[in-house]
Amino acid sequence: YFGFKYVADNYLNPDENATEQEQTVENGEDSESSEEDNTSNDDEDSSDDTDSDKDATEVVVQEISSEPLSRINFAKVGTIAPYKSVTLTSESAGNVNNFEKTEGDEVEKGDQIAEISDSVSTKITQVNYDNALKNLELAMKSLESTKNSVSQDAKSALIGAQTAQLNYNNAITSYNNLAASLEEQMRAAKLGVQAAEVGLQSAQENYYNSISTNSVSLENTLDQSLGGVVSALTLVDGALDSLDSLYGTRHSYSNDTVEDVLDEYASSSQLRNVEDDVEDLEDMYFDLYDEYETLRGDDDPNDLKQLINDTVELLEDTQQVLYESKNIIDDVLNEDNEDVQAVSASLSGTKTALNALLPSMDQSKSGLRQSEQAIETMVLNNQFQPEGALTGLESAETQLNSARQALAQAEANAKSQLDGAQHAINVAAKQVDSAYAQLASIEAKGDLQVIGSETQVANMEGQIDVLEVNLDSLQLISPIDGVVLETFIEEGNYVNPSQRIATVADMTKVKVKISLTTEELAFVKLGQNVVVEG
Repeated sequence: YFGFKYVADNYLNPDENATEQEQTVENGEDSESSEEDNTSNDDEDSSDDTDSDKDATEVVVQEISSEPLSRINFAKVGTIAPYKSVTLTSESAGNVNNFEKTEGDEVEKGDQIAEISDSVSTKITQVNYDNALKNLELAMKSLESTKNSVSQDAKSALIGAQTAQLNYNNAITSYNNLAASLEEQMRAAKLGVQAAEVGLQSAQENYYNSISTNSVSLENTLDQSLGGVVSALTLVDGALDSLDSLYGTRHSYSNDTVEDVLDEYASSSQLRNVEDDVEDLEDMYFDLYDEYETLRGDDDPNDLKQLINDTVELLEDTQQVLYESKNIIDDVLNEDNEDVQAVSASLSGTKTALNALLPSMDQSKSGLRQSEQAIETMVLNNQFQPEGALTGLESAETQLNSARQALAQAEANAKSQLDGAQHAINVAAKQVDSAYAQLASIEAKGDLQVIGSETQVANMEGQIDVLEVNLDSLQLISPIDGVVLETFIEEGNYVNPSQRIATVADMTKVKVKISLTTEELAFVKLGQNVVVEG
């Protein structure tokens, strides 16, 4: 209780409707009072007054006359109370231990006031909590181990899938290289058949003319000889096409990669000489072709003999270039590096084509020389020998059969090799599908394993949260900053749930309650100054 002295500097309006004055004291200094009707106090204030009345001590008592007051100057007895206080109760049954704060002690929010312990259940809860922490640590380690294992398995499966994909790509590349090489071989074989067919046609004409008459006109002889020239020129044309794949002289079938490899690994002087020779062969070929067109219908045997000699010379020069080109190819293929390996199939195919042309050219030269000899004989005897024509025909038929057999064998080999390469592609494709399916399965199983481990961790964390709540319920914690005003039990006492244990109040802001008579109310109003003495 505090003495309450009301002092006013001015007279008041007695008609103002005042009910009750409350004095607020903050930080130990006097403050303004507030007015409130005593009959309208709420339940909380009533309970606070009831609790405080038990220890109330009168500080100042002043007699107030019952006669009408002429001025405002009187003292009253009142009660001081905090604006904010909290009564702490137990959440669990048990003995109160560790009373760390007693009446009058200052506390901060979060400080422990006391602890409620149940020797059996508390120990069980603490043991369960400690075990739960250990189990959570084990679950976290298991989760990390599971993630690492799943990641490693997925990486291994991915490497397997990538390897299978690489094998598949290599199989496709091998197939394409093989197809290119076989195509070149087939082309050379077809050229050989065409040359043999031309030779056979020439031999047939010669034979049928021989058996029809012993006297063959000069015109027919010249025509047959010209046929041999055409056959030779066809072979030369085929050879120039094959050489074009190496040197690009005709700029139609050239392979830039092959040319680059030849430039890199072949003898530069040898390569330059051969390329010059190929260009010379091109010029000779077109010159002879023009000469052939001029001699068609010409009956002069000497002109035809000269054309035959020039054609034979062209064949020999062409063969020389073919041999030199084969040597260049062999020298390059002996180089052991990735660039050469990349074009080895193409170079080998070109070499095969060149080999196929050489015997045909020998046969063509032989035929041309026979034609030249026949012309000389015709000039002397004015006829061909039918027996010689028959031999030429049989030889041409044999050559044609050999060329056709070579073509058929090349086609069969090509089909077999391409089928094998296609089978390798199919096998590699299945391996790719299997590897990626295995990768997807491993990833799915890994996800399930990780989810299971994460669920286990979440369950353990939930158990720990529940146990922490149970442990926290055994601690009496101050929810505010303030002072312990009152304790209701002593340490060691047994308490039940919801039983009061202590009251904590914020004393930085308090209020003073007094009772005024009806006559006194006429002289007070809200906002007036008062003096509090204690």
